Amino acid sequence: MKAYRKGADLERLAGEHLLLQGCRAIIRSAGSHGPVDVVGICDGFVRLVQVTTEGEPVQPRLDALASLCPGDRTSREVWVRSRASWAIYPYDEQSEWTVTNALKRGSSDGRDDA
Repeated sequence: MKAYRKGADLERLAGEHLLLQGCRAIIRSAGSHGPVDVVGICDGFVRLVQVTTEGEPVQPRLDALASLCPGDRTSREVWVRSRASWAIYPYDEQSEWTVTNALKRGSSDGRDDA
């Protein structure tokens, strides 16, 4: 399988996964060589996703996302696909809020409005 096709298939799969997680719209950056492959527009926040495969380094991809859309309503993530699942690495692991925590809380955006 050609590299472009493999990447495009992974990006589509990531988009489908975002929809299952509650995002309402997905934008895929076709043929992108930039830091964002897929954008998920969810209730109250946006998810910027770089998709890669197992064995590729994650940190340079996280670093490339670092300066994009900083703010409390934007999640910058690297998704690594293994054979049957995704490993999701949020940009700011020091933050209390991560995608995993948002899904566990079951709220529309995973954030407390206190």
